Amino acid sequence: MNSIFQGDRFGALQRPVKIMAHNCHLDSLTQDDLSALIELFTCPRARQYLGGPITKQLATQRSHDWIKRSSAEPIWAIRALLNQTLLGYVILDKHHDESDIEISYALLTTYWGRGLATQALTQASRLAFFELGLPRIIAETQAKNLKSTALLERIGMNEERRVFRFGEEQIIFSLHNPSPPMIEQVGASPLS
Repeated sequence: MNSIFQGDRFGALQRPVKIMAHNCHLDSLTQDDLSALIELFTCPRARQYLGGPITKQLATQRSHDWIKRSSAEPIWAIRALLNQTLLGYVILDKHHDESDIEISYALLTTYWGRGLATQALTQASRLAFFELGLPRIIAETQAKNLKSTALLERIGMNEERRVFRFGEEQIIFSLHNPSPPMIEQVGASPLS
């Protein structure tokens, strides 16, 4: 998978990134996270609205890849503040439409219903806007995934459009940078 964050585009985010929330923080993935990541990718319940579980072999390959890329790209572990346990992940990457940056997440089912995804997505959104300078991010979820749609609305995302993809109706949500960077116009007078 080619990343949008290769080279200078991602250079602004200094490592290690440790963004704190109330009960969790975002951090780089490590080799110690391998078994939990594989569990996330192979768990039918956790992957119910994400295309279903993938094979253990593919999950192992993807986990190794994400761990390797996590030190330089926006692929974050969601960790418990008290004991550093991996709770899930948040990632920023190209959306299917190739023109937007999508925020995606997953939590181990043990940690559902505790507000951790809300905290993690809020922190990842702040990184996307204030560290990476992205003008907006999007998220796509199945329309029937009511908990995810409620979560996306809770962090301030708005429904932008609906599409039929992967055999299901999907809702695409967007969130705009509250402080977009000023764009200088070459040769423009400050008074014009």
